[in-house]
Amino acid sequence: MKFKTILACIVKILNSLNVLKREHKNKSEKIFEQYLNSNGFRGQWTYEPSIHGKNKKLDYLLYHDGQECFFEVKELREKTEGLKDRREEIEKARDEFIRLMKLSGGINPCPTSLLEEINEAYERLYKLMGLIGNINPYPTSLRAKIHEVRKQFKEYKEYCCSLVVFNVSDEEAILDPLFVLIAMLGNLGFATTLNVPGSGRNVFRDGGKMINCKSKQPQNTTISDIIVLEDNFVDDSKYQMAINDEMKRQNRPLTSIERFAIAEIESPHSTSVTRVVVVENPFARKPLPDGLFVGSFDERWRWTMQTPIPERVFVGNKLEELEELKNKE
Repeated sequence: MKFKTILACIVKILNSLNVLKREHKNKSEKIFEQYLNSNGFRGQWTYEPSIHGKNKKLDYLLYHDGQECFFEVKELREKTEGLKDRREEIEKARDEFIRLMKLSGGINPCPTSLLEEINEAYERLYKLMGLIGNINPYPTSLRAKIHEVRKQFKEYKEYCCSLVVFNVSDEEAILDPLFVLIAMLGNLGFATTLNVPGSGRNVFRDGGKMINCKSKQPQNTTISDIIVLEDNFVDDSKYQMAINDEMKRQNRPLTSIERFAIAEIESPHSTSVTRVVVVENPFARKPLPDGLFVGSFDERWRWTMQTPIPERVFVGNKLEELEELKNKE
């Protein structure tokens, strides 16, 4: 057989293997690749790279400013019913609790009336989350993925390693930054010092995957962060601008009928955006570089012992503009 014929056969076999490799990718991996390519990382990442001295392959290797960053992508799928019908209520109660905590941080001494509001808001959130009853609403599926991925990262302690999670169908999974931190650091609690106004604060109790429940020492420090991947974040900037313009023109709040009429015109212009929300592991051995994942709708969150609630340390410019539009309503 001639050399060219042999070479052609080898190329054909390699192409067939590449096709098979592409076909076995799941939905979350394809979306993650789309995100990487559309945010300036085309040509900088490798799928399932072979690393010398490592027995296990991770999903992705990304080169950034001379640093090698690894990513393992996991999907969350529905298993049981539970918080599905109470999800919206929980999110509203959580937002109100966080709002009051922020307010109390800027007032010293904190008025008794505000402390009572904080306690009531916390009790409501506590009950809605099912802590009084048999339902465990904490991010169990996310914790299971953390437990799963720690074994895969075991050989990669010298690298930055991120867990990317994509919610396919798990209605119970609440993946906003506070709940991701709960999965990492422990079940949500609230502590206050008696007779000390303004001393109320969030605390993380047992159950976190980054804290050893017995020794109370950090563990799973190879996991640099958890990255929530979303492909259906709605950019309705044009709708929000139209609402604000009409409110300004009429100098009054709009009725629901007026809002619906504007929505009928502007909703077709809304788009679904793929983005990521990075939640840092405060005990990470190798933190994710600051310059990574800074897209127009991306977010990055951090928690330290000095901050009572998670702090957003990065927000994309388009998301910031959208939030400003919504706040003007």
